[in-house]
Amino acid sequence: MAGARRALGWLLALGVGVGGTLLAAPAQAAENPSPPTIRVSGGPMQASLRMVGASDSGVVVEQGSDPTDHADVVNSLVYTGAEGGELTARPLIKATNYFEQPRLLVGVHGDELAWADPLSPYPFVNQAWYLHRMNLISGQDVIDAPAARPSAFNAGNWYTAAGLAGGEPVNLLRHKAGTGTGGKNGEMAIDRLMENAEGIVDLAADGSTVAVVRADPPVPKPGYPDSAPEGTRQFSLLLRDPYSGTFSTLVETTDVIKSVALGPDLLAWDSQAAGQSLQIHSRPLFVAEPVVSSYAETDPDAESVDLVANDQGVGYLVAGPTDEDAFPVPPAKDVELRVVKGENATTTELPDYSQGLAAVGDRFLTATGGAPKTAGVYSVSPGDVAVRTATVASATYPVLDVGLAGSSLYTLDRSSSSDDRHTVWKTAISGQETLTAGPRKRLGVNGSSLIEYQVSHSDRLFAFSAGRALIWGQDEHSWQLADRGRVTGVIQGQSEWGPWYPDVSGPYALLDTAVFKPNGDKVYEVRKSDYATGRAELFGSSIVYSIGPSYDEDTGAYETRVWLDDVENPDPQLLATYQGPCWRPPQVSIWGELVAWEDCDAEKIVVRNIRNDTERLIDNPFGSGFQVTDLQLSEGVLFWSNWVENAAEQYGGHLIDLNSPDAQRVDLLGAWYRFDLDDHLLTRALPGRDGAEVQRIPFAQQYRPRLIGKLAASRFTAGTQQWRPRFDVSKPMTDVRLLITDRNGATVKTLTGTAPDGSIRDIVWDGRDRTGRKMEPGTYHWRLLGQAADGDGSLIGKFGGSVVSGQVRVN
Repeated sequence: MAGARRALGWLLALGVGVGGTLLAAPAQAAENPSPPTIRVSGGPMQASLRMVGASDSGVVVEQGSDPTDHADVVNSLVYTGAEGGELTARPLIKATNYFEQPRLLVGVHGDELAWADPLSPYPFVNQAWYLHRMNLISGQDVIDAPAARPSAFNAGNWYTAAGLAGGEPVNLLRHKAGTGTGGKNGEMAIDRLMENAEGIVDLAADGSTVAVVRADPPVPKPGYPDSAPEGTRQFSLLLRDPYSGTFSTLVETTDVIKSVALGPDLLAWDSQAAGQSLQIHSRPLFVAEPVVSSYAETDPDAESVDLVANDQGVGYLVAGPTDEDAFPVPPAKDVELRVVKGENATTTELPDYSQGLAAVGDRFLTATGGAPKTAGVYSVSPGDVAVRTATVASATYPVLDVGLAGSSLYTLDRSSSSDDRHTVWKTAISGQETLTAGPRKRLGVNGSSLIEYQVSHSDRLFAFSAGRALIWGQDEHSWQLADRGRVTGVIQGQSEWGPWYPDVSGPYALLDTAVFKPNGDKVYEVRKSDYATGRAELFGSSIVYSIGPSYDEDTGAYETRVWLDDVENPDPQLLATYQGPCWRPPQVSIWGELVAWEDCDAEKIVVRNIRNDTERLIDNPFGSGFQVTDLQLSEGVLFWSNWVENAAEQYGGHLIDLNSPDAQRVDLLGAWYRFDLDDHLLTRALPGRDGAEVQRIPFAQQYRPRLIGKLAASRFTAGTQQWRPRFDVSKPMTDVRLLITDRNGATVKTLTGTAPDGSIRDIVWDGRDRTGRKMEPGTYHWRLLGQAADGDGSLIGKFGGSVVSGQVRVN
């Protein structure tokens, strides 16, 4: 059963505990074993693929997203590896969103990818960057000392031409990789190549050979259109003599120069005069009287995209039209490779949507997303067509939410055929020693418009229990109720602005603090003041909720209370009262006879057995001030997570076995901010496009199926009507039987049913006994029986009793 989820917000509070029988849980954590784990991906996605760089050792590509995916930058992935096989994803190189300073893929040299990420995610121009070198084959990453924003990397040298905060002059520096230590105080050996290096447009380096394009006055910095004065600019091309260390000016022009490239013995650059076509220039390096060759591009709309040079000449991409007004701008479909040698050029058609260009020996390499059968890295040799030399795994959408119910994993992503809707997938999970995922099935429920970065970590988009579901709906501000994939009702206008805490359990659904029937009718709402907020969770008709902090006029103080009630027979019972500045109502959860909540200062989690009124206090490992962000009870298990500021993994997950009084807490690795717990399984959504992970809970316990709730008429007329009770239990069952007995206890009818996902929907009684005789009017008793499909035992009642029974009146 998916529990209600909670919003984040710092909790600094003083708490007053409640009385009762207290059983203190140990504070230390158990060693986390390696439980059976399986990963399930999101739905298939059409993704772009861009060549970043290449060498004889391997290649680097960046897999983006479909142009309709509004989270393109957030979810890009970097792949590296050797040609001749499938490249390997490198999730260490994390992407960033549109509102953060993006990480840089600087270049490839030898067997290393040079990349950098800023010390601060905020888009300040003058700040330090962490400089990384990753092995293309092994993925091993080395961090050099911080430096200014890097412009190039080659032969073990970083080149920077940006200032740091504090107003230092901007100089062109060469940093020797591996000579410093990582961290804020590290520093690499530095060579000062150029004083006053303002206005650098592009830079190419090969060891001691450096070519620089400068603009005077400087061009605007990316994202800062007003950072440079207007007016006519003069562009200069400068080349550094590797022997004397001095720069000489090769070209001065008012034509715009955007790119410069260095080949083994070749210097290349572009230029374009206003209203004229592109020009590509080249000259040999370090000869006494070099001759400059120029080629006039025949396509008036062409730009020198990804200018590179090799033994064959100068290469660049010529792309066809695309939608420049779209955000993000999609790649062009029609792309050609132009190779210029002297004053002549050859053209090779590339696969659709090719992006990026690299030069290795006498070959040019590019990459394309396209369809799975064509996606990958392509190589163009002299006089040949483009040939695929490496592949990448098919792209998948990020999993935005996860749920578990009835031995099935539910995931939500944006893989709907309509680009502004999302899709829910169902995947059966089986196995004990090894988990196995069955085929993924698309549920017949699509949601409303969803832009990923507008959904916060506290928003949940669905909830599942047995065969029932509550899913963010077709229309804005609506939620759909479903039973076995069939929509039974719609909730309108509830929880319009979020955060959303959906929950479903048996025949009841919860949104924030209101409870609804399967047809969408509201049947219950938590009482609270106008200013107090609440948290709530269901188990069948039982509801636990917290309200506060609210002002009590009798005591003159702010109080936060935890309550227990029954939707079908309301009679609220006060479980706990906290006086003082609780900044939010506590997290709460309920399962059968157990109720759990965090105390006011988040130091303890209280677990109460409402059958015998005993309590158990469990230490929150981070203590006061580190709020519990999620809390969930399941059969014999308590799960919670914490928000820890500045931690490597900001959400820590914790499990404890409630069936063992002396059990130690199990701390879970990784980030746990979208999760669900059900029976023996635990799942979480993984960041980026890594999908969802399902693992088996590491406790050697048997969890018997438990009745969650029922929906049944109290009477019917034999012969003219049918009685169709609907039951929801906590896990799949076999040998499902409903025994009908008379007032003397004699069995008059045995009905059979199925519970493949914990929902029982096929039991029907027409009011006749086993011989076909219509029953006399009166009250008859029923008893529900069943066995756990995984062998964990027989059915128990909602509060743990061994008998699941009730009665029905036959008219």
